[in-house]
Amino acid sequence: TLGEGAPMFNSHLYIDAAGRELGRVHKRRLTDSEATFFARGGARGWTPIGGVLATSVLCREMLDVEALLPELRTKAADVRPRVVFWPSYVAESDAEQTTLCAAYRTGAETLALELGAWVLQSNWPQSLNAPESRGFGAGFVIAPGGSRVQTLPRDAAARVVVELA
Repeated sequence: TLGEGAPMFNSHLYIDAAGRELGRVHKRRLTDSEATFFARGGARGWTPIGGVLATSVLCREMLDVEALLPELRTKAADVRPRVVFWPSYVAESDAEQTTLCAAYRTGAETLALELGAWVLQSNWPQSLNAPESRGFGAGFVIAPGGSRVQTLPRDAAARVVVELA
């Protein structure tokens, strides 16, 4: 529960099967419109979920990989996040990549390689305030080696199971 005057954050929460909050990551790289309402988050760590360490990189923060890596690395490789959740909307299609989307991809691949982690990117399949809009969805999975191993469909709800090898 937030107290009066407490800052509001744009956050990614981790909830277990019993509905308990296990952890959260507050977004710190806000858009101009987000910054009018939300406070910027601070440094992040990781949360144990289902036997693995996880963290999140929210939307445009993927462009800040060089700043994130020191926070998420330790000297011991077994104390690094094994899964990086990346909720965002990456507006691209396989046919037309923009420079910005290529930078997002490069950041995600670098994070996977440097941490030896799975990067699980999720897009929403449709716009809630403009349901006729198309081009949403097509989330993807990047393996610890940096290669994309799964892409979900565009403009459709989908689910994928990732076996963390």
